[in-house]
Amino acid sequence: MTEPTATPSTVVVTGWRPCLVEGLGQCWEYAQERDGEPHAHVIPQAAFEWRAAEYGIDDITEITEMLLLEPFLPSDAPPPVTYLDEPVDQPAAPGTAAARAALADGTETAPLPGPDLVREPPEVNLARQRARLAAVRGAVTVVMPAAPVAARAATSDVPAAPAIDPEKVAAKARYLELRRRLASGGALTEAEAEELRRFAP
Repeated sequence: MTEPTATPSTVVVTGWRPCLVEGLGQCWEYAQERDGEPHAHVIPQAAFEWRAAEYGIDDITEITEMLLLEPFLPSDAPPPVTYLDEPVDQPAAPGTAAARAALADGTETAPLPGPDLVREPPEVNLARQRARLAAVRGAVTVVMPAAPVAARAATSDVPAAPAIDPEKVAAKARYLELRRRLASGGALTEAEAEELRRFAP
């Protein structure tokens, strides 16, 4: 697990801008002052959608604060799930073996999941993550601008501030639902296995 960033007492967000990062695609760069020192925190657009899907929430303010605080989670916090877990005993069903093989094939790119996400339902994961972040929030204060501040105006392709696409969130939630079923020992139909195989984050 990557070691957490040294914890400041105050993180002041002074603005943000869209940017493209090789391998991550559309991202958002948050300009910050951490205890007065300048810092840039880059968050992939997909991370906002993954958190919405993982935790069953659509409050962009909460998701943003969650992502800004995550670097300061303690080093003993549960590591992100790998999505390439060892197979578990499960009922035989058409499609399940193929789904396992596809997932073990190493073709997936890291979809930026949070912890425990294919083990528990979204409401359980959300409660756990809120508790972890509440502990961090006691040591770190994130100050957002009183009004939206962006380095440039919105365009037809990129908004002025992060937003979540309900269709992309629904697709990611479906992916997690199928992975959760596999992780708990359930089975997939052939159609569901194909759906999982074709998923593109």
